[in-house]
Amino acid sequence: MGIPEFTIECNPGTVDEEKLQLMKSHAVTRLSFGVQTFHDDLLKRIGRIHTAGEARDAIRLARAAGFTNVNLDLMYGLPGETLAMLQSDIDEALALAPDHISIYGLQLEEGTAFWKMNEMGKLHLPDDDMTEAMYDLMTTALPAHGYARYEISNFARPGCESRHNLGYWQDQPYLGLGAAAHSYLDGIRYENTKDIAAYIDAIERGELPRTQEEPATRAIRMEEFAFLALRTARGIDKAAFQRKFGVPLVSVYADTIARMQKKGLLEETEESVHLTSKGVKYGNYVFSEFLLTP
Repeated sequence: MGIPEFTIECNPGTVDEEKLQLMKSHAVTRLSFGVQTFHDDLLKRIGRIHTAGEARDAIRLARAAGFTNVNLDLMYGLPGETLAMLQSDIDEALALAPDHISIYGLQLEEGTAFWKMNEMGKLHLPDDDMTEAMYDLMTTALPAHGYARYEISNFARPGCESRHNLGYWQDQPYLGLGAAAHSYLDGIRYENTKDIAAYIDAIERGELPRTQEEPATRAIRMEEFAFLALRTARGIDKAAFQRKFGVPLVSVYADTIARMQKKGLLEETEESVHLTSKGVKYGNYVFSEFLLTP
């Protein structure tokens, strides 16, 4: 299998040469930096503790420490962000030559401070047209510089695709260790308690520190397999679906596939079903059409 991929997510504001050397000496092979943006005013608005300068320094220090697989996270659609600001962020990211770039649109979660600010009209987010223009910009610029889009929000140089991410989208099991970690084992998804003291107490009692388990009905497993795979460039592997569930993909989703093809959102080949370029833009809508449970 070669060298295992061992990724650590890093906050650029807390990284220094000593920590990087420590990680390198303990077989960490990949670093992921939550940069988000190279504009200090935007970083303050979204509550990040690092500066753009610290982000640049952290990535350069990582290279100096010998890390050859580095990811950089960016966000778009931030409060007060313009298209020119996003272009500047992309240019800065490319200048640092990471091996992998993840770029996500800002999502408002109900109950968060951002959600409340938006409800009160105080957040000043880019409008839908601007957000779409930002999406078009990043999906054009990154592939033009050698970063292939292998998943909706992820771009990589050849051979630098995240193994963990690919495993997640290909319905492979994973074990999460530590407080608040998530796992997917034996067809069940669960999370550990977020309370560190409670987590330690459970371990010392010889108990599993789980706080939530999701029943994995056949329908739920099918729909998860479908919409997770659709996030990738390859899409749903028909043979893999049949191996896992014992029935052809079309026996479950023929109507859905036909409907999405008619809208120009899906393409079907002999081996797979995948999103079109238009479908990627409206991925959440397509995914919802693959839900089998109310």
